[in-house]
Amino acid sequence: MNIRDALKRGCEVLEGAGSESPRLDAQVLLLAVLREERTVLVSHPERELASQEEQLYNQYISERALGKPVSYITGVKEFMGLEFAVNEAVLIPRPETELLVEEAVKELEAISREAEAVPRVLDLCTGSGAIAISIRHFLPQAEVTATDLSEEALQVARENAGRILGESEDSIRFLQGDLFEAFSDFQSPGSGLFNLIVSNPPYIPAKVIDGLMPDVKDYEPRLALDGGADGLDIYRRLIPQAAEDLAPGGVLLLEIGHDQGETVPDLCRQAGLGNITVLKDLAGLDRVVRAERIFAEKP
Repeated sequence: MNIRDALKRGCEVLEGAGSESPRLDAQVLLLAVLREERTVLVSHPERELASQEEQLYNQYISERALGKPVSYITGVKEFMGLEFAVNEAVLIPRPETELLVEEAVKELEAISREAEAVPRVLDLCTGSGAIAISIRHFLPQAEVTATDLSEEALQVARENAGRILGESEDSIRFLQGDLFEAFSDFQSPGSGLFNLIVSNPPYIPAKVIDGLMPDVKDYEPRLALDGGADGLDIYRRLIPQAAEDLAPGGVLLLEIGHDQGETVPDLCRQAGLGNITVLKDLAGLDRVVRAERIFAEKP
């Protein structure tokens, strides 16, 4: 079987299985098997697959036909121009989350210009570490801490940090625990420690999850999806504590669901945060809430 025939067969199988992007999926899976750049599909369509390559490709196509996400099959996902390892212990990074990182970098660049101190960042619900590692990649001077409830997810994040940053995993402090509870061993909450707190928490209402696409609801960790009855459970716990742990003038950045552009800002106001704005993604949907810990007024 050559490349041309492999792609044709893969497309046919995935079309029959109802894939929304059969050709793209077949191409990505074949390239993962061949360990080649995309140009080989056009420049050498007659290239024959070795028997081991053909066997692995057929396995990948079968897994995708059953609904398994392409990124879990290949074990990698590109985010912010970086390649992250992923498995079923972590949520697959989404393109819309890049807005969160871009805004975080802008905020930290401003902080670095205005203050001599090293900017301190906290990423809550880090998962694969995509947000924390991307921030550290673009701003190596930042002091980054990341937490997650799942030790399995943190193991993925630690490995990604070591591979992507080219440093020891200590380049980012990874802590296991439920939000700010991860700090109990070395840091009491409420200290105003961080210049920036960022999070992409679970925000999908529980009743909605079973109606999601099979490759999401059947494979991605429910812990990273389920935001409780109305999708706001984590925000209700996270925002008030973040308001205490932000330094004066510090910024909170939260990814939200497209229909949470009013409810999450309301929670920020209730926690005493100000200068609240909602940023839209490339699809024009509410995606990121920015809120600030206002400097206390002088008597």
